[in-house]
Amino acid sequence: MRKSDIAVVAAWAAIIFGLMEGIVLSISRAYPTILAPNKVSPHVLWIAPTVDLLLFLLVAVGLLVLVRRARKWLNASELLVVYGVFICLGIFTVITALKIVHLLSAVVLSLGLTVVFCRKLSGSENRLTIYLRGRLVWIPVLIITVGVGVSVYTKAHEMWLFRKLPPAPAGAMNVLVIVMDTVRADSFTRTGENAITPNLYRIAAHGVQFESAWATSSWSLPSQASILTGRYPHEHGADWPHLQLGEKYPTLAEFFAGRGYVTGAFSGNAAWMTPEYLGRGFLQFDVYTLEDLLRRTVYGRKVDRLLWEVGYHSAGRGKKAPELNAQFLKFLNAYRGRPFFAYICYMDVNQAFHDRWFNYDFLKKAPMREVFQAYEQGLRVLDTQISDLFAELQRRGTLDSTLVIITADHGQSFGAEGTDGHDHDPHGHGTSLYPEQGKVPLFVIYPDKLPAGQKVMFTVSLRQIPAMITSLLGLEDSPFAGESLPIGWDRKQALEGHETPVLVTLNYEGRRVQSVKWDRWLYIHNSSDPGEELYDLAADPLAKKNLATTSPVLARMRETLQQLLTTEAPSTKLTGASGE
Repeated sequence: MRKSDIAVVAAWAAIIFGLMEGIVLSISRAYPTILAPNKVSPHVLWIAPTVDLLLFLLVAVGLLVLVRRARKWLNASELLVVYGVFICLGIFTVITALKIVHLLSAVVLSLGLTVVFCRKLSGSENRLTIYLRGRLVWIPVLIITVGVGVSVYTKAHEMWLFRKLPPAPAGAMNVLVIVMDTVRADSFTRTGENAITPNLYRIAAHGVQFESAWATSSWSLPSQASILTGRYPHEHGADWPHLQLGEKYPTLAEFFAGRGYVTGAFSGNAAWMTPEYLGRGFLQFDVYTLEDLLRRTVYGRKVDRLLWEVGYHSAGRGKKAPELNAQFLKFLNAYRGRPFFAYICYMDVNQAFHDRWFNYDFLKKAPMREVFQAYEQGLRVLDTQISDLFAELQRRGTLDSTLVIITADHGQSFGAEGTDGHDHDPHGHGTSLYPEQGKVPLFVIYPDKLPAGQKVMFTVSLRQIPAMITSLLGLEDSPFAGESLPIGWDRKQALEGHETPVLVTLNYEGRRVQSVKWDRWLYIHNSSDPGEELYDLAADPLAKKNLATTSPVLARMRETLQQLLTTEAPSTKLTGASGE
């Protein structure tokens, strides 16, 4: 056996099994519960064999030494052993790609199949190696061909969808939805020199600001699915554990595509705001970076996990606002003359504090107050980036014909150490339904159509955004149920019955919590850790004093929760709520 034979076998095994891995990962995109949240794009078809090629060649270097030293203990030819090693690695790669086979079972199955292959191959390994050596040039050609083919297919599919669009109505207004991932509502309570987001305050001054807006959940997927469908998580289905957006309810992207709009999504959240989960109706959906795809291959996941253990966490990295802005503006340039519906999910704040939280030196984690400071700094930077985008849209004359919604999908808990949060609330999000995770900022800007500078104090849900958009645009064929957001209402109208309860639920990794926010009250029922909580947020905005054992409102809130979980939100007044 020549030394180079090991490299030949390693290279071809990497390509063959890498392509199989890519096919398996691509098929898994159709099944949201598989590999959640580690989805990939079709480009994994060339990325997986490339990653495997690099890894297998490294193994080949080590194997060169081991095979020589173990020659006298081998009961087979050295070359057959080499085939066995790489066939076993390749089979293991394919079997474990979907993460649905136990690791030990995968090892046993890989070894068993390798024995079968090697028995069939025995005596023919030299001829096969000569054949493979003469065709090494096929390897780069194959990888390049697959890469180019995926790119061409992706662009051709986008053009095909574009040609299918109907004509757009003359003078149709654009719609831009901006979601700041993991941004708390109380970040917008500071003013003057202490303001974290002076640019967003300036932008919001041209529209309406909602002081009591609530997400439908405290983690990204169900919350953003509600923004796109106008439905609660238990209705649209994009929630734990199934993660599947139901076909019953249309998305905003589908609705506007049906009216001739070009639809684009630009996301920094490569875990949940992805085309596999929420891509229905979008002409273009940009989310994954090359790093995302590299570390979501089988062996990329192993390397990524190893880096986590030494304090180099991928949650602090990812696509940033400048790149999202550039992709969005490029999208507008490509489809001039068409109205657009665009959805931008900025992950910058999440990345900023996770970078401080998870990435540390010498295994020493940062104090939570430093994590919160990183959060605030990330929001300051994002504030500037959003301002830069608005400046460019203003320069182009686009803002004058665009309805803009700026919000967040959920907040974040930092505990009492970093903020005034709850000591017993686990740090993070998707862990509770207290205000620091459920209450979010919400601004609506519609030039010359909305009262500039208005602040709405009533409780609203992000679920109402689709109905609000179609109502403001005067689109009578809207499929989005529920009341629009109460823009232009006064307090007298709210007291006459317009203040309606909103539902916030949490289903995530064993946690099952439901809550209702209605007028001044927040009711929380924890099914996974049975208990009831009731807070008067007018007197106790941080929800620290539980009134569940003393307030007469409890029974009514409990009944309202059950109604919201089974029917549309009731529109009746909360009798006695404001005075209890």
